[in-house]
Order: sequence, then structure tokens, then C-alpha cells
Amino acid sequence: MKEYSTKQKESIKDLLKNQNHRFTTDEILLSLNSGNSHVSKATLYRQLKELVEEGSVKTFYNENLKRYEYQALEVTPECKDHIHLRCSKCGKVIHLDCKQEKKFLEHVKKKHGFEIDVENTFISGICSDCAKEKK
Repeated sequence: MKEYSTKQKESIKDLLKNQNHRFTTDEILLSLNSGNSHVSKATLYRQLKELVEEGSVKTFYNENLKRYEYQALEVTPECKDHIHLRCSKCGKVIHLDCKQEKKFLEHVKKKHGFEIDVENTFISGICSDCAKEKK
């Protein structure tokens, strides 16, 4: 039984990481169950919980659509050291790693007495590709 769950977990990870957007649980089920495999809703929730806990998948609450969405992130050791930018239209994640970010983090810590949890901090906005489409 454990091997079966591992295959399902890998299928979920593969689906999420091979796409450049976030998925709802219904979208994940539809994608996975349209192929040769079958994943139950209970199994999907259990596997997503494990993937989120291990840090390979992030969950986001989409305020506009009032729903939770999931996305696999390329997690590197450096991810613990910088903030991430997330496009609220396409879901693209950009790793912000520059001098200005470091200055901002130092400013917040020094002037406001607040240390930002950068590994779990996402700033939402619109990426340059989606901004071009908007015009």
C-alpha cells in the first residue's frame, strides 16, 4: 500500500512542478484522473499535506477567488535567505535576491523590531509578462 501512495505522491509532485501556475484540488484530481491513474480526494488531501510539510509544495489562499491553490516550488537552500515574488495572475514565482531586499530586511529588523520569515514570505503582484498582456 505504501508503494501505491508513493506513486500517487510522485504523480502529484510531477503535475505541480511541470506547470507554471497554481492548482486547486479539483484541478489536480481532474488532471490525474484523466490519465491512467486514479487518486481519491482523501488520498490527494493526505499527499498534499505531506508535500506541504516537507516543503516541496506551497499552498496559497487566493483572496480573489476565495480558494486554496497549490504549487510546487523549486526549493533551494538559498530559499531560506530571500523573499519570493508571486504573480497573482499566472502564479510564477520569482526569487528576490538582491542588495535592496537585504537592505529592506535589515531596515524592518532595525527600525521596526520585526524579523521577517523570508522562507515563507511571498509578495503578490503582477509579473512583467502578465503586465505586458494587460496593456
